[in-house]
Amino acid sequence: MAVSKERIDEYKVIYKSKYGEELTDAEASDQANRLAGFFKILWEVAQEDNKRKRRLKTEPDGFSLDNTYTCGVCRNSIGPLQNWYSKFGITCLPCHKALISEVIPSFVAFQRESFFLDWQLKSDFNIHPATVRKYVRTGVLKALIIPTESGAPYEYIFLRKDNPGLISRHTPEWKSHKRNRDKVSRKQSKERAQKMRKEFETKRQKWIKKRKNLD
Repeated sequence: MAVSKERIDEYKVIYKSKYGEELTDAEASDQANRLAGFFKILWEVAQEDNKRKRRLKTEPDGFSLDNTYTCGVCRNSIGPLQNWYSKFGITCLPCHKALISEVIPSFVAFQRESFFLDWQLKSDFNIHPATVRKYVRTGVLKALIIPTESGAPYEYIFLRKDNPGLISRHTPEWKSHKRNRDKVSRKQSKERAQKMRKEFETKRQKWIKKRKNLD
């Protein structure tokens, strides 16, 4: 349903008071209707989520959903026969089983920034998948491995708290790490330059002394 003229006029007043700009009727109508559409989606999502939570009271172990969603843990796309809704939210079946069997801690389902996935080590840190496997085998990286039904690795979870060496490039920690790394690099460059100048001066003095002896 389209936003009424009265509400559009109210939106124009609010927009001008906040941003100091006057919107045309067309601009205000477009923005107001887009905003209303966005909140309509949020409302529908909230209603659907409430319905699922009510259903959990009679089906506490969870249930499959009809549409395609994204797993809240591994981020893979999951269809109606592959997804599962439970107290952990929407997950794929392997991730759900890993959660209920405590292969991975429950906070993984709710705190997205608490861990890295396998592909992030390639995109964020440029660590090749083969190198990641080697680091896991040698203990350089600590991984929680979500298995498939056959027991093969399905997904690797790298908890931030278990792998302090992995610092996301998009966090304040990474910026601090980069500043410190650059500072150390500049210091090392300065020390190398001083060492080279000292070595050059030593050689120059030896050459001067040798030249005097020849004279």
